[in-house]
Amino acid sequence: DAQASYPNLAGKMQDHHIWPKYLGGASDGGTSAIDGAYHQCITNAFRAAWSYGQGAPPAEVAKQIMEHVYSQFPLP
Repeated sequence: DAQASYPNLAGKMQDHHIWPKYLGGASDGGTSAIDGAYHQCITNAFRAAWSYGQGAPPAEVAKQIMEHVYSQFPLP
């Protein structure tokens, strides 16, 4: 489904920060190589839960957001 929604990103591997930087994750934190289209779906889900520009949430809130997003979009 992700590849159909984002065909320009399909098949292009991207590194996804497991704890997103804008949610307070370290820039050198752990990453997972995933398809770019799937990455966009995950990014959209994170943006829906906590939009860019409002600063990082408290760590506990970030963890709850990650649990919610990764329950919908598991990492390989």
